Amino acid sequence: MKTLTQALLILIAVILFTPTAPYASIEDKPDYARMESDMVNIPAGQFLFGSNKKDEKGESLALGIPKPWYADEGPQQKIFLKAFYIDRYEVTNGRYKNFIDDLGAIPPVYWKDNNYPEGSVDFPVIMTNWYDAVNFCKWAGKRLPTEKEWEKAARGSDGYEYPWGNEFKPENANLTRKLGGKSSLAKVGSFPKGASSEGVHDLVGNVWEWVSDDYQPYKGSSWKSSSYGEGLKVLRGISVSGVGHYPGDGYLKALKMFARSGYRQQLNPDEGAPDLGFRCVTEKKPKILGAALG
Repeated sequence: MKTLTQALLILIAVILFTPTAPYASIEDKPDYARMESDMVNIPAGQFLFGSNKKDEKGESLALGIPKPWYADEGPQQKIFLKAFYIDRYEVTNGRYKNFIDDLGAIPPVYWKDNNYPEGSVDFPVIMTNWYDAVNFCKWAGKRLPTEKEWEKAARGSDGYEYPWGNEFKPENANLTRKLGGKSSLAKVGSFPKGASSEGVHDLVGNVWEWVSDDYQPYKGSSWKSSSYGEGLKVLRGISVSGVGHYPGDGYLKALKMFARSGYRQQLNPDEGAPDLGFRCVTEKKPKILGAALG
């Protein structure tokens, strides 16, 4: 009995501590590699990260939102980042199916018989938790963007409030523009006027997007949040689902603030949502750039 117990313990130790083999490269699978190569170069350089603005008039509290606008976005920093490539579009059902088929991974809960709903090949994949997103990006030879990378892609070198500029134009993105509206998910790239100056689409609207970072204060921040240090992950880029119920013109005011490139949301990494997706980044230049959508 003692010998059997020792053997079982050794087997468990081998399983737990043997390094996981890396995913096989998709470069030898042309169809997969082509779909994963449509990326945009974000050049090296400085950009303005975060904000020094304050919600001096308590506008968020007046709308019933306990976190003041800009509270967790300061202090603003001038950050230098090396060049990187970011997916032009959010990861679609079609791209995610390649991952599922290649690895035999578990599909999202809204799929049936290992297939996404008919007609949704170019819609963003949803109901994926943070770990699902990490695993997909790893399979594709990429990774999730950091907050800084995501925000640089959205704000550009000029530090725009929105990917298209400093003026809020809700028609430029897939957003629910009025209280009680019933907008729904759209094919990625359906709102070209909302693309960034470098050509990255849907950074605002359609779905929230996972990034790699824990929800923590920025360096030098004085804002205290009970959510810091709780293992939550950051979401960026408001979704089409709307922003809640606010009186009068409060809905549009809230939407304008939530849609800013610097706005931060947070969620448990184990959770998925019907308006939550992701995109990936890499430092390595894809062998084929500008692959066709889908």
